[in-house]
Amino acid sequence: MAIFCTDAGHGGTDSGAAWQNVLEKELNLRYVLAFNDELKKRGHQVWTTRKTDQHVPNLTTRCQLINAHHSQGTPKFDAIISLHCDVAAYRSASSGRYMANEAVRGFYAIYSRESIQGRDLAKSIANEAKGNGIAVKDGGKMTILIQS
Repeated sequence: MAIFCTDAGHGGTDSGAAWQNVLEKELNLRYVLAFNDELKKRGHQVWTTRKTDQHVPNLTTRCQLINAHHSQGTPKFDAIISLHCDVAAYRSASSGRYMANEAVRGFYAIYSRESIQGRDLAKSIANEAKGNGIAVKDGGKMTILIQS
C-alpha cells in the first residue's frame, strides 16, 4: 500500500480564509482527518502535519520537515497532499461590502510538472470526480480545477 503525507492548511493563529464565521483552518482539519481515516481503512500509511488546531510552519519549513523525514531512512511518501478550502469573494460596487462569488466553486490539484506520478494522481482524482458528475477543467500543465 501507499504512504501519504497530508497537510491541513493553516492552523493556530493563522485562520486562512474566513466567511460568515467559518474558518478555513477548521474545514481543512476536519476534511484532512476524515481523509486520513479513509486512507487508513484502505490499508495506507498516513503521516500528517497537524491533528489539532495548532500552528503549521510556513511552506519552506514544512518542506524541510518532509526532507528530514526522508533523510532518517524512513520510506519516502508516495504522495504529499495539502488541503485548502479557499473562499471566492468580490466587493460590491453598490454597498462596498464583500459578497460570496457563487460562480466560483470547486477545488484544484497542483502537482510538479516533473512528476509523472503526481500528474497521474491528479488525473485519477479528476476522473473520479467526473464519474460522480462534477465538472472538471484542465488548468494547464500543473493544475486541474474540479467544480461542484
